[in-house]
Amino acid sequence: MRKALVLLGLVSVGFAQVEVIDPMKDRKGFEVSLFVGVSDYKAEALKTSALVGFSVDSRVKYPFLVGGGVNVGWTSDLFVANPHTRFKARVPLMDRLKLDPYITAGVGYARNDKTDREKLMGQIGVGLSVLYFFPSLHVGLAVGANAYSDSRFNQFYVGGVVGF
Repeated sequence: MRKALVLLGLVSVGFAQVEVIDPMKDRKGFEVSLFVGVSDYKAEALKTSALVGFSVDSRVKYPFLVGGGVNVGWTSDLFVANPHTRFKARVPLMDRLKLDPYITAGVGYARNDKTDREKLMGQIGVGLSVLYFFPSLHVGLAVGANAYSDSRFNQFYVGGVVGF
């Protein structure tokens, strides 16, 4: 984790010297983002899994965005999907560096291939993204936590974000 933060800091310093362009100029009314990372579940039996996500957010009124998406995680015998709605605020740190705290609410679906069992659960979550904006895309790091109605599936996650 410490190495990732140092790398993010070095990348931010390097990008700070790039010509200043208004990152919000000519932006559409919505943003599409892709997420790739890892998820660590509360239950030791579930361990750590790969995690990918897709989301779409729309600006409501500066600095607020609303949207939704789906995150999917898997291990050798477990598949977890989490479609959710999301509310976030965009906080400027520097001209092109933004902080996006967010909350989510949705459902969780889990399937265990070993036991052939399925489960549907309620979900709430919180997260934080640090995003660097280029004229036509943004990149960053996201961390967060999800709580499910079945606490064995509660998870922490971290990963990279690329948005258009």
